[in-house]
Amino acid sequence: MCYEARYRRAEDRQYRWFMVRVVPQRNKRGKIVKWFGTLTDIEDRKRAEEALRSSEAYLIEAQNLTRTGSCAIDA
Repeated sequence: MCYEARYRRAEDRQYRWFMVRVVPQRNKRGKIVKWFGTLTDIEDRKRAEEALRSSEAYLIEAQNLTRTGSCAIDA
C-alpha cells in the first residue's frame, strides 16, 4: 500500500508531505502479524510540482491573452 499524507515532523514540529509505503507480514495462515513501512519526505517534490503547475497556468494565460502559442521539437 502506498499513499501521500501530511505529518508533523518530531524534530521541528513542521507539517510536511510524506510518501507512506507499508507492507504486511503474514503468517502461514495469511493472518497479518506485523507491518513494515517507510516514510519518505516529499515536501520538496510537492513544492516543485506546484511551481510547475503555476508556471504552466501563467504561460497558458499569457498565450490566451496574446493569441499566441508555442511548440517544442526534439530534433
